[in-house]
Amino acid sequence: MKLYHIIGLSTASLLSLGALGLMAQTEATPYNTDFRLETLSGNVTALNGIQLENITKTGHNQFSKVIITGENASLTPTKYDTFHGVGEDILENRELYRHLTWPETLESDNYLITANFNYSYFYTNTEPVLRIRSKNKDTGQINIQEVSLDKMLYGENIMSEFLTENNEKYYYVAKVYDQRGNKNDHIIAYEIDPDTLKLSLKYEEELSEWSSMYVNNGVIYTNPNESNHLMITTLETNETKTYKMNGVDEYVYIENITTVNNELFFLIDSVIMKASFDDDNQEINLTPTQTPSFIESSTNEFESIYPQSLTENNDLVYTMYESYNTNSSTQYLSVLDPSSDKIIYEGKIMIRPDQGLVNTYQLKTVNQD
Repeated sequence: MKLYHIIGLSTASLLSLGALGLMAQTEATPYNTDFRLETLSGNVTALNGIQLENITKTGHNQFSKVIITGENASLTPTKYDTFHGVGEDILENRELYRHLTWPETLESDNYLITANFNYSYFYTNTEPVLRIRSKNKDTGQINIQEVSLDKMLYGENIMSEFLTENNEKYYYVAKVYDQRGNKNDHIIAYEIDPDTLKLSLKYEEELSEWSSMYVNNGVIYTNPNESNHLMITTLETNETKTYKMNGVDEYVYIENITTVNNELFFLIDSVIMKASFDDDNQEINLTPTQTPSFIESSTNEFESIYPQSLTENNDLVYTMYESYNTNSSTQYLSVLDPSSDKIIYEGKIMIRPDQGLVNTYQLKTVNQD
């Protein structure tokens, strides 16, 4: 299953650098095509089943997809809309994205679903409306709906929204707040019929205080502000459990979550933490895994390295990091083996202005059948 945000790519310091590089080129001067992943440690076979993707400009209104698999790189002609900053995946499914702003996207083996709450409904509708669309990948059938969210009142809006799937059940989850500040935030979750796009209320919970929220594989994780407690709600059963997290500061923020063989891993302060559950005492013991050497060895006070994405594949955890300093940009990749809590591979990619890249590299899993 693929789950990701559609990110606007029109402006960024990296893109600005790239654009300057493009402007400095002439048609007689080709773009730099030296795309490579440099191995810092470990065996590149740890990258089997994943690849790094980007898009580069190769000529006037011409673009190619850059695909890096291990030590190899290839260029394949592709489509790219410079005005909207979107690539072929979206252009080939434009009905699912048209007139949506930063939609949530979920892709499974059978369906591609997008959803986007109409944040400006005050001006266009009398009730809160979710714009939701689906494509049956087997039949090609596309369904487009605007659905009223009956558990939201006029004057309320959505702070964050998620699409998630587990056991072939699809859910839309949102954190709702009152724009007038008269009520507490609350969580609503609807089960989605992917063919009809009918929504059925699955879960609702009022939050007594401000809380951060993350959703993964049909589970809602809620962490109250300035607290080391975590509420875990499984949507399939509507069961909620509250745990105290040990091994972290009292004020903790969970950046990302992934599971490997039913084991839970949290990304906290750029460190991957393995979670061990003690249900009898309602506690989660968090143990830090190995820190990447490129973080430990960073001595440049002007360089900031932070995590970009967390992906599980082939029982390994892949983490992409981004680094910016005054002169260049770099992406790093670490591969963690959860069975030993050790990093088995590290690599880096330099982002150069003369390569014409439109974005940073994205980590994608590859079907090896």
